[in-house]
Amino acid sequence: MPRVFLSSPPGDKPIRITGTEAKYILAVLRCGKGDALTFIDPDGNFWGAEITETSGRALSAVIKERLPAETESPLRLSLLQGILKGQKMDLVIQKATELGVKEIVPLILKRTQITETRKLGRWRKIAKEASRQSGRGIVPLVRPPMGLEEFLSSSSGRLKGLIFWEEGGMRLKEAVAGLVETASPEDEVIAAIGPEGGFTAGEVEDAKAAGLRPVFMGERILRAETAAIAAVAVLEVMMGDMG
Repeated sequence: MPRVFLSSPPGDKPIRITGTEAKYILAVLRCGKGDALTFIDPDGNFWGAEITETSGRALSAVIKERLPAETESPLRLSLLQGILKGQKMDLVIQKATELGVKEIVPLILKRTQITETRKLGRWRKIAKEASRQSGRGIVPLVRPPMGLEEFLSSSSGRLKGLIFWEEGGMRLKEAVAGLVETASPEDEVIAAIGPEGGFTAGEVEDAKAAGLRPVFMGERILRAETAAIAAVAVLEVMMGDMG
């Protein structure tokens, strides 16, 4: 069933959909009058709806019922990702969204090969499509790119989470076990992954001072995009709703 994210809570009036979203529903999915849709409001509530009118590249639908769907992980996981080249960043955003992250922060670091980008709109679109495909109730926030220092200074209090570093740190199992014992459901948990060249020792020290625990994932060095997906999956298994 097609899913449509709403920008505001639905009311009693018919909801009109236009543009590329309407074109996708009408032309690609071949939906028409009388077919069902699922609306998802900004609070993550699911609503069953029915198409009542179609015209060109637009359609109208009315809410029929509230649906009891709940697909969000209880883990408030934020992924800090050093910006990657080409389609690697697209892949990380897509898969991290499918796995359940609540927020993605692209980082400009000393070893990132990209220091500015105009891809924020593209990344947000990828997150929205991945949320729709995976049946999520929210679209994770993809924040504008920033430096690590800017992120750390904008955070209030000590952070809880892990910074993944191939040059040393705690064993992953040990670090996650510590998080399980100390983190409450209200806490934001952070997974920080470096770019292709990894974090510098200074960046790791800054993150450690802010509360993040340096960890390494084993003897094999993973590509940055592999490490991001693996880290998110492990945290969702141990602290979220996977498995």
